[in-house]
Formats: sequence, structure tokens, C-alpha cells
Amino acid sequence: MNDQEFVNEYIRILNETVNEAITKNIVMQAQLSLSKKQSERILELETRIRELTSVSSDINALKSQLDHANLQLNNKNSHFETFKRELVESRNIIKESAREKDSLNAEIESLKQQIDELKSRKKKKEKALNTVAIFEETSDSIAVSETF
Repeated sequence: MNDQEFVNEYIRILNETVNEAITKNIVMQAQLSLSKKQSERILELETRIRELTSVSSDINALKSQLDHANLQLNNKNSHFETFKRELVESRNIIKESAREKDSLNAEIESLKQQIDELKSRKKKKEKALNTVAIFEETSDSIAVSETF
């Protein structure tokens, strides 16, 4: 019986050892499966991080371009406002010049009328003087003929 007890004990220990090995194997397989899934997830996340980093770099480049475009737009807007202001000033100068021209044209017309009036007066005076001269000549002739 000794041999039988030995065999039974051997089988029992062997069963326990196999059960323990199987349990440990199952645990290790579960841990390995989880590790693989975690590794895959880590790889996915690292890939996503690289993609997001690339997108972030692209966004920063676009922001830089946008800032540069805004700066150019502000400069052009500033130039536009300057040109607009200069245009308004030029229009005001043209309007003022037109008013001055109209004023000077009115003054010229007034002076022309005065010149025409003075010429007319001069002609009247010359005519009157001519008439007086003719009258004096006629009077002198008449006076001379009366003395003869």
C-alpha cells in the first residue's frame, strides 16, 4: 500500500501542480492579452499625438499666416484711410478753388461792367467835349463873322 499511497500522493501533487500551472498560465495569458491591448492603445495614442502635433503645427503656421495677413490688411487699411483723407482734402481744395474762381469771375464781370460804364462815360464826355468844341468853333466863327 505504500506504493499506492505514494502514487496517490504523487497524482494529487501532480494535479495540484498542473492546476496551479494552468491557473498561472491563464493569469499570464490574461495579463499578456491586456498588455497587448494596452500596447496597441498606447501605439494608437502615440500615433494620435503625432497627428495632433502635426495639426497643431499646421494651425500655428496658419495662425502665423493669418497674423501676417491681418498686419498687411491693417497696413493697407491705414493707407486706404490716408488716401481717403487726402481725397477728401483734395475735394475740399477743389471746391474752395471753384468758389474762389466763381468769386473772381463775378468780380471780373463786375469790373468789366465798370470798365464798360467808364468807357461809356468817357465816350459821352468826349462827345460832349466834341460838341462843346464844335459849338465853340461855330461860336468863334459866328463871332468872327459878326465882327467883319
